[in-house]
Amino acid sequence: MSRASTIALMLYCISHGVVPAHELAQLETLQLPISVKVEDKFPTELVPHFIIINNNLSLVVHEHDPVLDQITLHDTCHTFNQSGTNETTEMCDTAMVHFFGTSQVGCVFSYKNKHGCEFTCAACWFASKSVAITVIRLILKWLDQFFISEVTYGGDESIEVPVFYGTQNVITVTLPQKQRLLLSERYPNEVRRIVLYRTAIGAPIYNGDTVGHVHYITTTFQNPLSRQLYAQQVIEKAGIWKTIVDSFKYAIFGPSANLN
Repeated sequence: MSRASTIALMLYCISHGVVPAHELAQLETLQLPISVKVEDKFPTELVPHFIIINNNLSLVVHEHDPVLDQITLHDTCHTFNQSGTNETTEMCDTAMVHFFGTSQVGCVFSYKNKHGCEFTCAACWFASKSVAITVIRLILKWLDQFFISEVTYGGDESIEVPVFYGTQNVITVTLPQKQRLLLSERYPNEVRRIVLYRTAIGAPIYNGDTVGHVHYITTTFQNPLSRQLYAQQVIEKAGIWKTIVDSFKYAIFGPSANLN
């Protein structure tokens, strides 16, 4: 994630109460970069440093070019706090834009598109405010392609994972039935779901341990959006005799031994 645009976004959002600090730290980024098709018509050549997040899903949609790698957060906070006289907030179409800087102009703006998706964007640096406004309007038009779709999978889907050395031989993991995804109206939106989970787990197992992942592959991003699968029960480690037996079973039958 770009250092300068991320810091600018964090400073603005935290100081104005738009997004709590802990939520900014939890923004999803592993699905980046955005797909080449969806990126089409974004004015990358006009905005050297930017980040765009979807507020509905706490998702980074697009970002570009790391900068200010040597500056500390404390220095940036100090500079931002000292620039109060050079900051203005105004409307650009339906977007609320917060400008900062003098010789070079940066901005942070919020926007709700025609589908009701809410975005927060940070961008820098522009030669003037008028140039920034021109680029903002292009970004707003680009953001109008996105909508949120909830994909649903029927039934009480679950998987059984063998447990070795435990007081139980299997652990049942429930798969999520619904997932909200950011999609583009410009392209086909077939969603593929891939479930990956551990072939066997050694006890002890605690509530909340990660036992697998569900990947949702869409046309929006080059990488899948991932959700962790967690253990929802506790399985304690068994005594020495059970440990010895399970060791032999695993050596002979492999990970599926305790499913038999």
